[in-house]
Amino acid sequence: MKSEQDYTQLTLEELQKAEKNINRQVITLSVMIGFLFGIMIFGVVANGFGLVYILIPILLIAAFTKRSKTLNKELTAIREEMSYQSALDKNKQ
Repeated sequence: MKSEQDYTQLTLEELQKAEKNINRQVITLSVMIGFLFGIMIFGVVANGFGLVYILIPILLIAAFTKRSKTLNKELTAIREEMSYQSALDKNKQ
């Protein structure tokens, strides 16, 4: 995994690309979490409670949720820097 990036050194275009990339990652994680919930529901309905259908998806959901929170913090930092750079650009004009 990448370490925390210093967004103050990036241009506005680079920040927009980073925002777009993180948005894609968040959407992908959300889809994967939904898929795992579907597996859990299917497993319980079809086979009852079991290790494969309950425990493994819960562990994966927890890991994906943790990663999603990290991505949301990065997204917030990017958006703050974008608004700061936009304000600087407006002041220059």
